[in-house]
Amino acid sequence: MAEPRLKVIQVITRLEAGGSSANTLACARSISERFDSMLICGVPEAQGAPCESAGGVRLLEIKQLKRSISPLDDLKAFRSLLAAYRREKPDIVHTHTSKAGILGRWAAWAYNRTADKPCLIIHTPHGHVLFGYFGSWKTWVFAAAERLTARVTDRLVALSQGEMQESQQAGIGLPRQWSVIPSGITFPSQMEIGLCRERGHGLRAALGLAPEQTVIGTVARLEPVKGVRYLIAAAPSVLRAAPQARFLVVGDGALRHQLENLARRLGVAEQTIFTGHKDHPLDWMAAMDVYVQPSLNEGLGRTLVEAAVLGLPAVASRVCGIPDIVRHGRTGLLVPPGDPAALAEAVCRLAADPHLRQELGAAARAHVLSPDENGLPRFSADAMIIQLEQLYGYSIPNHA
Repeated sequence: MAEPRLKVIQVITRLEAGGSSANTLACARSISERFDSMLICGVPEAQGAPCESAGGVRLLEIKQLKRSISPLDDLKAFRSLLAAYRREKPDIVHTHTSKAGILGRWAAWAYNRTADKPCLIIHTPHGHVLFGYFGSWKTWVFAAAERLTARVTDRLVALSQGEMQESQQAGIGLPRQWSVIPSGITFPSQMEIGLCRERGHGLRAALGLAPEQTVIGTVARLEPVKGVRYLIAAAPSVLRAAPQARFLVVGDGALRHQLENLARRLGVAEQTIFTGHKDHPLDWMAAMDVYVQPSLNEGLGRTLVEAAVLGLPAVASRVCGIPDIVRHGRTGLLVPPGDPAALAEAVCRLAADPHLRQELGAAARAHVLSPDENGLPRFSADAMIIQLEQLYGYSIPNHA
């Protein structure tokens, strides 16, 4: 008789456009052949969120599981999580992002207090919340909660060395608890990249962008932590040095109208295109000449990996996990976060030098495709899943 498969429950607040959702869905789907996989999430607020296409994975939605703090809803979500654990009897509970991580791990701790066979508790923060998200008081509360919750966690998973180091410096977890597993993407084939570039050329034409114009772009949720306002603030300086430059902002979010108003106030609205959310961001990246990631905080930066696969040079903030992707002067240019002048200077340098763009873009592609210890591209989805399965198996040797 075959040995029963390990049961793994993944927990996240919401599945919507963004790296943490894509990572969590990829984990839940990919391990389903080897493990009994289940996904618990909150109810998505936007239509078209990935939750609607979680095919192949058992899904449980808890409507009170939200990102915002609400004592009553949080208590209800905690009780629902605990009830689900008692019903499912998981071997592993793997939580994702801060809010789901705190509620999900304490519910798992409560479950373990009475369970015949306690579950392993694993948490992936998907980037810490130590800066860029909240004011000082709320940041202190979340940091204190993360430090306390780490005590009931068996393993912590960072997306990058930078994220792990900054988390440890903040007193979150012990070194022996941490592992680094980059958030991997499914790499397109050469044929698919060629098609992306063809579609990218078509999008440029449809947007009225001439071949000689340099398109400076980003793909991001339009939220404060993504720092897109600094790209817009840098635009006047860039245009003074490179009048042929145009700016392409792909994505949507709470700040969209503010950013559009900022572009109008700065006199760059005619040179800036806001597309809203797009389902195939690689096609839009292929329409760009320079990719910009002006984040204030970033666990890794999946879109930077996607841009590198296309051979795009990047200008990005020197924060958290971004230097794991962008090597300054080798695969792109790094600038201080929240500094429009430095951002403009770096963008102008690339806008003025097509040869440098090509050189850095080729090096960026080679970097993200370089093999890991398993011989797979280190930032690929396959590499991520193998490392995750190794973590699960190592943590429970009898089931390896």
